[in-house]
Amino acid sequence: MLAPIVLFVYNRPWHTQQTVEALLANELANESDLIIFADGARSDKDADAVKEVRKYIHSITGFKSITINEQDMNLGLANSVIAGVTKVVNKFGRIIVLEDDMVTSPYFLRYMNDALEMYEDEDKVISIHGYMYPVKEQLPETFFLRGADCWGWATWRRSWELFEPDAKKLLTEIKMSQQRKQFDFDDSFPYYKMLVYQTKGKVDSWAIRWYASAFLMNKLTLYPAWSLVKNIGLDNSGTHCSDLNTYKAELQDRKIDCKKINIVEDINSKKIISDFLMKRKKTFLCRLKEIIKKIVPQFILDLLRAKNRTVYSGNYSSWSEAEKLCSGYAQDNILQKVTVATEKVVSGEAVFERDSMLFYHEEYNWNIINPLLKAAEENNNELCVIDFGGALGSTYFQNRKQFANLNKLKWCVIEQENFVKTGREQFQNDELCFYSDIATCVKENQVTAILFSSVLQYLSNPWKILKEAMAVEAKYIVFDRIFVLNGSDEDRLCIQKVPAVIYQAAYPMWAFARSSIEKNISDSYREILEFDAISGEVILSAPCAKASDVNAH
Repeated sequence: MLAPIVLFVYNRPWHTQQTVEALLANELANESDLIIFADGARSDKDADAVKEVRKYIHSITGFKSITINEQDMNLGLANSVIAGVTKVVNKFGRIIVLEDDMVTSPYFLRYMNDALEMYEDEDKVISIHGYMYPVKEQLPETFFLRGADCWGWATWRRSWELFEPDAKKLLTEIKMSQQRKQFDFDDSFPYYKMLVYQTKGKVDSWAIRWYASAFLMNKLTLYPAWSLVKNIGLDNSGTHCSDLNTYKAELQDRKIDCKKINIVEDINSKKIISDFLMKRKKTFLCRLKEIIKKIVPQFILDLLRAKNRTVYSGNYSSWSEAEKLCSGYAQDNILQKVTVATEKVVSGEAVFERDSMLFYHEEYNWNIINPLLKAAEENNNELCVIDFGGALGSTYFQNRKQFANLNKLKWCVIEQENFVKTGREQFQNDELCFYSDIATCVKENQVTAILFSSVLQYLSNPWKILKEAMAVEAKYIVFDRIFVLNGSDEDRLCIQKVPAVIYQAAYPMWAFARSSIEKNISDSYREILEFDAISGEVILSAPCAKASDVNAH
């Protein structure tokens, strides 16, 4: 049985026509069913082009059958693909998928159908792909790579059932499995960043979720040695495309001889492709830097860097010595800015705040959420967490939706007196409460877990506070954004200068030696997971470490 061809179109009549005409040149076209999903116009600006595409698709002939699904409303590419693929593959059991900018070789349909038939009962194989990067080295005629792809592909119902639409869940699993490097194709392509953008709503991509779903299930996709697909949409005409000539593979007038091969990832082919991607990545970054240097005067670049940097300087002998040179965290301007920001979160004007900076898209901290949910699961689905240094409930407001199904939630913020007073007066509710010290909190609550989120390093005597926290005997203690000095056996006391874009402030801060953390925790707790928790540039001024010597976990 030949697989039905599913084509997704929108507002590009020329591209759509090229795609269809190339398909018609395939030897199996007149034996294949073509099913078209035409998305609705996103705005009046797109309406005429959408009408033109629809006029064209109604004129198509030459396939065994043609079914056209016209959407009145705009679903967007991701929702359209997910819904369309699900509908068709559930009905027919297998499917070949193209978008409106994929010109195919005359041998594309033959390769796809042969491979679908050959590997139908091989659970390890999740899909078939028709595109291949224009690498110079010779590749095997067909080979397997881990994951899945999106430029001319085919799959079965059993495989599509593994598709996980929840990007946040996928991102959490990537983090927990500590496979970011492998997920990024050995650091050669930013799949992880794309998945993060998906969770933040910055992109809407079914493809990154398809790849991540396949990757996490350790499934393989079959690839051809040369490309049977040419993407003609890399001309800024598409929703998610840009001018990326790097990936333009020319179609070759050669048939792929699809013979069954050993179902394992081809490490040599992966290395060839990752090297290709790495070279293009470096070339692109170099060109981008040169363009920026030419366009933007150097003094402006320096100013922007300085304005948005968090700088950690000095190596002080005592907390009091460093404190004399700082404004401190108890300033009224800090509390005032955090209060105003939190009010906007509570009123719904923003989704959450961090250090008084407002965020307008949901962005959950799964490194915090997961252990807290685990603590709740082991406590009759009830959670009482001490959030040490939690401001006016910043972490609570950011992540509270993920705790909505708990039988009971109590979020206890331990903070300075001025924050506690404001918190109790303006933001305390049945779930969120404020205390000045751990002892008082423990008297009133049965604590399940303790959270230190970017706070331990700002305490004059962190190990004393930590000892007090461990005495509570909560099952889990979570440390988020704690500074670690790599390659050092001694803690370093610095001064942190906050970027002016946040607020004017400076305060003492510890950069801990890893041995100090381990020594103060190991007697009472064992480490379950360590994760990277900060991105961007960290500057440690002389006379001490380089930026690369410092990590935040």
